[in-house]
Amino acid sequence: MSEPKATLSVTIMSHPDRRDAARALSRALGDVPVLVDEEKHGPLHNAVRAWRSADPSASHHLVLQDDIRPVPGLIEEFERAAARHPGTVLAGYANWNAENGAAVRLGAVSGASWVEPVHDFYFPMLATAIPVAHLDDYVTYASRYIGMMRHDDFPLARFIREREIPALISAPSLVEHGDDHSVAGNTYYIPLRSACFLDGDTAPALDHDAMVRDFALCPFTGEGHTDFLARVPVGGRDRWIRSHWTDHGERLGLDADEVRALFGRTLRSSSVFTALCEDTHEEFLYNVWLTSFLLGRVVRANGGTGAPDLSPVALAALRTVAIGSLRNVFVPVGVVQDRVDPLHALAVDGHTEGLR
Repeated sequence: MSEPKATLSVTIMSHPDRRDAARALSRALGDVPVLVDEEKHGPLHNAVRAWRSADPSASHHLVLQDDIRPVPGLIEEFERAAARHPGTVLAGYANWNAENGAAVRLGAVSGASWVEPVHDFYFPMLATAIPVAHLDDYVTYASRYIGMMRHDDFPLARFIREREIPALISAPSLVEHGDDHSVAGNTYYIPLRSACFLDGDTAPALDHDAMVRDFALCPFTGEGHTDFLARVPVGGRDRWIRSHWTDHGERLGLDADEVRALFGRTLRSSSVFTALCEDTHEEFLYNVWLTSFLLGRVVRANGGTGAPDLSPVALAALRTVAIGSLRNVFVPVGVVQDRVDPLHALAVDGHTEGLR
């Protein structure tokens, strides 16, 4: 039986300082049209122009930012997803330090290829496709914020919520963020990258089109401690609140003291892990291990198994737990980047323990 078909129109939105990068990206994707914000009105203004440029006969319109590194077959992957999810907003990226990045990690370790967003505040916009049927409404909606808001990710998140439009984010990501310098005026303590990105062909990972839907808990670390994003009903709709992981420990069969003791034994079991403690901070390491442990425990609670061989997608997701934990945590980013491999090993250990 043949798969349903979808047609995409595509636009690259670009800043004048990245004109050459946008042109190179356009050529790589088959001469995709580029809209340059010549007068530097800002991302929202240019995004509205990009959404207006959609082909009305297409099923989805895909807008790409100019500082991305796409996977092979990017447009084809979006076409396939649009065919399978015809009324759905689709994002091909989530930041490694964001709540939606945490959802992508949960999807990756669960064997899913698409996840629901868990954050209502903003929606990822590096590579995003909106059903053309919603675009007239969205352009009108977003245009009223021009001059008041600079960024394009906030209006789309609100539009999705208010119109109750389904949305999904890919796991792994279909693009990687490629430029540490923000032309939009953003400044960050850490570089922003994908929560889960594979160099090379992602088609095998996305082919089965499994989804994480209706999960109740999603582990998340930021501001120096580990929490769960928990699904709660508000006004007849699902919303997400952040609460300390121990608030939900009983439902997962976990005792906080026992979990901390298990981490302590792990730390003492390896000279590599002990050295990490000297180079970073024990509480930071605990958050890395604990987040990964809770990812494993949530997978197990939802029927997953403790398979000893993690998939490449799961391993890629666990590799970003440490640097993604640096949200308002002043462990030097260079120290973390220089110790990616042992920190990854610590995350894998935690995840494996959580699956037991």
